[in-house]
Amino acid sequence: MVKVLLALDSFKGSMDAFSVCKTIAGEFDDGYEVVILPMADGGEGTVDAIVNARNGEYVVVDTVDHLGRMIKASYGLFEKTAVIEASSTCGLNLVAPRDRNIMVSNSYGLGELVLSAIDRGVERFIIAIGGTGTNDGGYGLGLALGYRFLDANGNDLPNTPDALIKLEKIIPPSINFSVFDFTIACDVKNKLFGENGASFVYGAQKGGTKDQLDHLDACLKNLSRVIEKDLGINIADLEGSGAGGGLAAGFVAFCGGQLKSGYSIVAEATGIESIIKDVDVVVTGEGKTDSQTLFGKLPFGVINSA
Repeated sequence: MVKVLLALDSFKGSMDAFSVCKTIAGEFDDGYEVVILPMADGGEGTVDAIVNARNGEYVVVDTVDHLGRMIKASYGLFEKTAVIEASSTCGLNLVAPRDRNIMVSNSYGLGELVLSAIDRGVERFIIAIGGTGTNDGGYGLGLALGYRFLDANGNDLPNTPDALIKLEKIIPPSINFSVFDFTIACDVKNKLFGENGASFVYGAQKGGTKDQLDHLDACLKNLSRVIEKDLGINIADLEGSGAGGGLAAGFVAFCGGQLKSGYSIVAEATGIESIIKDVDVVVTGEGKTDSQTLFGKLPFGVINSA
């Protein structure tokens, strides 16, 4: 009997990864043994893919979205590991285009998910940072974790990224978050600020105007300066630090996070490479196959594993 592995990503806007796999599975007759492994590449669907593969559970938390509105968000949990999608609290899709405000949108709710997981005894984190509607460099995340961000007069800054232009001092919290293992799914090379930084490359799709993006780029540059001065971490030259509106930089600076290919993270967590060794045929795909598929997208990763 031929053994087939179905390892597909979601078809965005049409079907989630599980539905895609189940639909294709229904087309095989009794002459095939079909193994279903819904997958993701570190973006949307990462939590579902890993929770499904590892028989994990979901935790639902009362928190806020990136405009401060009360919401319920969930994350995955297995073997003292939390899997969190940043978009669950600050996803671009959570706010209608007419309501988007990049000058105040922040990642505070994401920090609350991290604290919830720590309260449950988690030791390791897998963070998917794609699809965010924020451009705060992880400022809100840091606030939620207990960092203080002060201006030249020693006053706490408000929780809006446009205030970072006045940042002069960062005071770390009592908890040392670097004792936890934070792995951040990151498949872009953009740095935190500058011509190819978070603001100018991704800010317009989040509702930012040119003047706003000029200001926010200066804010992220200043955040980088103070992080290096007070925390001793140089994120200005870190490739990928601009991912997720600078969330990658925030996780590195505030949590000691390590940036890693999204597919490699999901592949390791799901154990796909050991599963592939036991099958004859692998079927993979995503919603659209184009030139981007060759740059770290799921089908390319699965093909390489196979």
